[in-house]
Amino acid sequence: MKTLVGDLLSNPTAVQLYREQKFDYYSAHKLYRSISEMVLLQQESYLENLIVIYSKHRMAVEIGGVKDARDMFAHHMIHQQYDYPSWERYAGATHFFDILPAANFDSKRGDQLIKADKSLVPMLVKNHLYPQMYGIAFFDTQKMLSHYQTSINDRLMIVDGNGEIIFSNFDMSTELFAELLKADDYLEDGDRYFFHQKGEFSGLTYVHVVPSAWLSSEMKQINLFIAGMIFLSLLIGLTISFWFSRRFHQPVKSIVEALKSREALQLKDSGIMEFSLIGNRVLQIQQDLQTQQSRLASHAFANKARRIHDDFSALQDMQLIDEPFHILLFEIEYRQEFAEQIAQDEAKPIYYIREFIACQFDTWGERHLTFQVESNQVVSLIFATADKQDYYEKLEGLKHIFDLDRDAYLITIVLGKQYRYFSEVSYAYERIRQIAAMRHLGLGTQILRDEEQQWQEIPYTFQQDQELHVFLQSGDITGIRKWTYKMVAYLERHQANARHYRDFSFSLVQRVNRSMLAQGLELEALYGVEEQLSECYEQNDYLHFFSRWLDSLQSICEKRKDDFDPILQEVFHYIQENYAAELTLERMAERLKLSSGYLSVYFKRKSGMNFLEYLNQVRIEKAKELLQLTELKVQEIGEKVGYTSSNSFFRMFKKWTGLTPGDYRRQMHEQADGSRENS
Repeated sequence: MKTLVGDLLSNPTAVQLYREQKFDYYSAHKLYRSISEMVLLQQESYLENLIVIYSKHRMAVEIGGVKDARDMFAHHMIHQQYDYPSWERYAGATHFFDILPAANFDSKRGDQLIKADKSLVPMLVKNHLYPQMYGIAFFDTQKMLSHYQTSINDRLMIVDGNGEIIFSNFDMSTELFAELLKADDYLEDGDRYFFHQKGEFSGLTYVHVVPSAWLSSEMKQINLFIAGMIFLSLLIGLTISFWFSRRFHQPVKSIVEALKSREALQLKDSGIMEFSLIGNRVLQIQQDLQTQQSRLASHAFANKARRIHDDFSALQDMQLIDEPFHILLFEIEYRQEFAEQIAQDEAKPIYYIREFIACQFDTWGERHLTFQVESNQVVSLIFATADKQDYYEKLEGLKHIFDLDRDAYLITIVLGKQYRYFSEVSYAYERIRQIAAMRHLGLGTQILRDEEQQWQEIPYTFQQDQELHVFLQSGDITGIRKWTYKMVAYLERHQANARHYRDFSFSLVQRVNRSMLAQGLELEALYGVEEQLSECYEQNDYLHFFSRWLDSLQSICEKRKDDFDPILQEVFHYIQENYAAELTLERMAERLKLSSGYLSVYFKRKSGMNFLEYLNQVRIEKAKELLQLTELKVQEIGEKVGYTSSNSFFRMFKKWTGLTPGDYRRQMHEQADGSRENS
């Protein structure tokens, strides 16, 4: 549970909420849903509630929703020892995990105090990276006691390392407790025995009470049982020893020694058929065990890389945990023609590539684990301390082999740095994935090194955005063409990688297509351009694509001069002129003297989007202009473009742009300032 709560505090939503200067209720609602799911899934742990508190906002998110933290502990989780200032003191301590004494938390309904019918144990967890955020998990003591208590009765006391009682359902004097702690394992007091044991992980001391009479009765039964078992064991042992000594003699000794040493069994011809069968079976088991250990290690490391919780104790015997390792990533991208050929069995190529990589490492004499993480990714962990340059030279040989199939697929190899601990696998995997995204333009296999390089965004200026906006508004395909080629040259000057080119191209295509649709152009002929972009690997590929794409747009625009749709043009014109009004499909249909159902189907078929999508697109584009060119408040801008609710405006703006209105305005101003500084 400590790990689960810690993972929740590292959740991107929780961290984003922590970093916001102003409390974001939308993110808080997402965190609330995560908490509700966790509490539901952890019913077997008897988790009653989980509260995440943000000290700087004085807000709390729990299974009941989002609340003011002070109000929560004053009306919903009431206990004299645990008011809000007390929690802040607990959280302000230097340790990041603590189990606190159980308590009954009351609640208020109006002025009426409702007494709690159950006792809860609080567990406080903090993340050292975010000191003003902490989580409190509450567990039902009675349910835990009834499930986990295996003694003859339910009398139990739990005490922490400072001598403070965490939970107790019986009374015990201070003097008696002090004597008990001095005793090794138990203490006899009258007709009772007190047994205590300290938890290895938690550091808590558990005290059980057992009546002397019951213990005496049990000891008599155990003594009788042990005596009977000893007699029976001696009888069986003598019989079996006699039979085995006559039947097997030295062959049994050979098998046992082979098993103890874990070395491959060396079979000798003993002339006994049973021994031969056993020996062959033991040899097969040893071989299967080695194979299964390798698979188990690959599975465990793959889960660790993807942050999947698992039990890694089985790896201890393989001596792989906390052994230094280099990490390598092989990311495969199939070319379109080859991808179509393997569509029926797409898992086979990655399997062959993985086995080839593993064979190469075996040939080089490296101790390694090579496993598939994703459908297009193979990861190798090399357990050695060789110099990184040695691996780079060996990978150059692999590169030449992979390049023989460059017409079928491209491979990006990332050579990560050396890591010391198994716990770093997740970070190492995320790091090499980031490096893989920095692949350069070009065909063939590329080898990238983890040299502390970071992803660099290409700084697009406000002026560049405005130029494209003007061309789009006027439908000037020639202007769009010149702007596009100029931006390709701009990317080249900034040494853009393949991801930069692809992101720019997809963004441009989507933006131009939306604008053309908004102007009433039917773009069925341009469907599938995303597949064409996926086959662009060099700058000339992108230039040829843009040439073909813009030529098609030019033809469609010229054809439009001869095709005029009065219904579509009336809808476009009316929305452009009246977007700030309360427009609906029904009112538009009434204006055109058509049924709303017919207009909905007609508009969708002709424009490629429904009526409400187009209306929201026009409103958001107008809002973007006002955010860039005016100093009006965000709420006023929302009202000017037709949104009566600030929440509706914020939600729709973020859906279309990926940013809040405030973030968009700030980004545009920063780009404009940067452009002026450069000029």
